[in-house]
Amino acid sequence: MASLSRLHNICSLTRILSNSGRFSTVTARRWISKSEGKQDSAPAKHGSSAASGSTVPKIWVSYGFSQTNYYEDRLLTHLFMFLGISWAIMGSCWIIYYYPDMNKHEWYRREAFLELRRREAAGLPLVDPNYVPPSQIKLPSDEELGPYEIII
Repeated sequence: MASLSRLHNICSLTRILSNSGRFSTVTARRWISKSEGKQDSAPAKHGSSAASGSTVPKIWVSYGFSQTNYYEDRLLTHLFMFLGISWAIMGSCWIIYYYPDMNKHEWYRREAFLELRRREAAGLPLVDPNYVPPSQIKLPSDEELGPYEIII
């Protein structure tokens, strides 16, 4: 029904735009139905509220926790909202913090530990001084270096 109403309003809008000189002849239509005699929720019947210090409104809409007690309904609403939001924030932070490394940002650390464990088991030194054989390293001669100082 709402889509038919929207379609009707769009047709009316195109009619208004096509007849731009006759704005005064257009009437506004509202498709709202309202029944006068029926209420959606019954008001709560509450006695004296001398202990709480504040008055209960004559007509109040319950949040769904208690249909008869105004204060219990408000208390449980605020309690569940506070705990729900707190748990949602803390739970999502906990999940994000302890989530596994899906993008492999720390793969180098795991790979280094595996390599150290393999070298210890094989009896090799942890860091090999000749990781690249010296015969494959090409160093510049003294003439090519010129006046540059070499610090070893």
